[in-house]
Amino acid sequence: MSVVVKKVDEIPWIIPPMPGVKKVFYKVLLGGPENVPNFIMRVFKVEPNGEIPIHQHEWEHEIYILQGRGKVIWIENNEQKEAILEPNMCCYISPNIKHGFKNIGEDDWIFLCLIPRRD
Repeated sequence: MSVVVKKVDEIPWIIPPMPGVKKVFYKVLLGGPENVPNFIMRVFKVEPNGEIPIHQHEWEHEIYILQGRGKVIWIENNEQKEAILEPNMCCYISPNIKHGFKNIGEDDWIFLCLIPRRD
């Protein structure tokens, strides 16, 4: 494999298999069946009032906001913190940080999320 080209509109939306997720869908853009070596690129769509509850895992997130308005919530030193994320902003979340996301706008909140391959 040297080059992979795909039409994003032809990739189906998936509901994340996580308890408490509300009005959230994602697509695996790269890193699914084409088995790219290092990263998985996903796009998330969080509908108005949608959210991904606080959770944690052993891998990092690298996020770039494409559309809409939302916030990232995280726990640091037993204190809840948050930041607003809008188009042309990015966010890094370290491994094992408790974090979640919420759409706080009136439109779909859409962002790219890259994670390392774990297999």
